Amino acid sequence: MPGWRRRWVPVLGSALLVATAAEAGRDFDDLVQVAMSHSDSLKGQIYEPSASRTYEADYRAAVEACLVEEDPSLVQYRFVLKIEASGGVSEIVAAPRPERLWCVEEAFEERTFPVPPFAPFRLLVIAANPAAKPPSTTHPKVELSEDERKQIFREAMAAKRRAEAEAERNYPDHPGSDERVALTNRLVEEYLSEVARKHDVTPAQLVDIRAEGFLKSWPVMPRATEVSPSPE
Repeated sequence: MPGWRRRWVPVLGSALLVATAAEAGRDFDDLVQVAMSHSDSLKGQIYEPSASRTYEADYRAAVEACLVEEDPSLVQYRFVLKIEASGGVSEIVAAPRPERLWCVEEAFEERTFPVPPFAPFRLLVIAANPAAKPPSTTHPKVELSEDERKQIFREAMAAKRRAEAEAERNYPDHPGSDERVALTNRLVEEYLSEVARKHDVTPAQLVDIRAEGFLKSWPVMPRATEVSPSPE
């Protein structure tokens, strides 16, 4: 079990806190849910693709370079970033904790993300572990193909839109009311659970698939080339 660790470093005039979930006094899954709720919000859906493109262009190579000497049994690392109003990252919470976490923090020191629609904005980043062992050829691990993950992502986004529409029908004149927000959240959880059961994936896998879809800007509807022609 990794020891308690907090390290503060200057980041564009602020300070960057890098910690594991336990060190930050939070449950990592709770932070992931906060990040997904931020990405799922109306403003977040506009901001997320921009933030994801910035990560891909400015951070991904540096972050994955930090992981080249990590535990080869781990396939990926997840980071929840806390993006402030300036676009700077003020906190990184990691699970599992990389040994070279200090290197990851340096990757976020000098650049910024686009200014978020609200602050702080939590962004979930999933980084592949370059040191991971290739899957065994004797006992290959069954994994979902990208097409399958894209389909699950589309259905998850449709489930969210369905929940929002149903909540709107119930509270048409109160878009920001506690009742409508609570109903939306309950229905989103219910309908996403249906998607997970349909495809036999765990809630954690569904979170990862949704995060991957946001990160890679997958379309929420199948492209024309992905749609089979209708029989004549």
